[in-house]
Amino acid sequence: MHDYPPLVSGALQLLFRHFSQRQEVLQAFKQVQLLVTSQDVDNYKQIKQDLDQLRSIVEKSELWVYKGQGPDEAMDGASGENEHKKTEEGHNKSQKHESTSSYNYRVVKEILIRLSKLCVQESASVRKSRKQQQRLLRNMGAHAVVLELLQIPYEK
Repeated sequence: MHDYPPLVSGALQLLFRHFSQRQEVLQAFKQVQLLVTSQDVDNYKQIKQDLDQLRSIVEKSELWVYKGQGPDEAMDGASGENEHKKTEEGHNKSQKHESTSSYNYRVVKEILIRLSKLCVQESASVRKSRKQQQRLLRNMGAHAVVLELLQIPYEK
């Protein structure tokens, strides 16, 4: 058998493929989680919605950074009336940006509070970890989305 190299290399490729597929299946089984109760299903739906919303906010993170007027806009030599209109437009844009920014901040804060409440159950001075919900969050990749959120550059 070892005298025919294509057969040997084909057999080795088949063994490697079988081993890697087996590892992939075992890894996938570690992420399988049964949602037994209706509360688990509701938690799953809420987490999915929250993570989708967080992802979209992270992707649109450039809306958070307030960028002032550039030097070209301020020095174009327009008449007094045009300057007044530009000032009003800039003021309206700044208000709109601030409202968008504050809305995004509020949404992110609410989502993070909901996710943290899923991790730990707090009662009268006792904090109990909720392993099932923590595993669900890990399997859905919530930690990765939060890390992406933390990597957004902050500029004043």
